[in-house]
Amino acid sequence: MSFSATSPAGAPVRLTEKASHHARRGYPWFYRDDLASGPVGHGTLVRVIDFEGRDLGLGFTSAKSKLALRRCGSWPVSADPAAVPGREEFFRARLQAAVERRDRKSTRL
Repeated sequence: MSFSATSPAGAPVRLTEKASHHARRGYPWFYRDDLASGPVGHGTLVRVIDFEGRDLGLGFTSAKSKLALRRCGSWPVSADPAAVPGREEFFRARLQAAVERRDRKSTRL
């Protein structure tokens, strides 16, 4: 089950040039001033792109906090580049990957 959750304008959340450089260095948190795409919804899972339109994965937005975006890693891009998974699908996949990593490490001990 998927849905397309994006900024109010219907496009992925775009970072400014400065924020894009920080994102490429692994920074996960971004303020409203770091978002070139304008206001975002609250608690929404969105596709994040850099200032040149390159995919940076997914992030959660906040309309209430000073920190407006928290990147949460990569996610495959589908035919619709703005599409993101539902929350349940996202967390299920992340938890399953974590369990699999743990199981692989425990078998090496």
